[in-house]
Amino acid sequence: ERNMADWAKKINKSVGGSVPAGETVTVGMILQPAGQMKGMMAKSLGGLVGAAIVAKLGKGDDAQLITDSGIAATLPDDTLILGLTERNVLFFSWAKLTGKPKELKATLPRSSITAIEIEKKTANHTVVVLFSDGTGRIWEAPKVGNDTEEFVASFRQG
Repeated sequence: ERNMADWAKKINKSVGGSVPAGETVTVGMILQPAGQMKGMMAKSLGGLVGAAIVAKLGKGDDAQLITDSGIAATLPDDTLILGLTERNVLFFSWAKLTGKPKELKATLPRSSITAIEIEKKTANHTVVVLFSDGTGRIWEAPKVGNDTEEFVASFRQG
């Protein structure tokens, strides 16, 4: 039995009114800004994630992850709670005091996200989200109380 936070339940309970009509949040995860990773080259992430990003960006070994323009620039540089629906990925702000999703900050159609890659680390997973316009963002996802792997699996099933 895993001790996981059910972010989908929290989203539906706290901010369900923000979910587009006819859609249901099936899985969620919490992401924190990965400050030390900002602007780093994709290859320096190393491992499978770095290789996957370089391959998806298709720009050779020195592929640079563009984080400050396009779709990537529209997302707040803050702790975010993501909710996955049939058609969209919803980005909510996080209330530090209650630990609950607060307000809808962005809605992206699933088609505008090319890939979500995870690099598993000890305390936090590194989560890289690549967008259809060639930009991307890097976050850290706490392992404890998070549905990171379930979220990515659900996203890939699409």
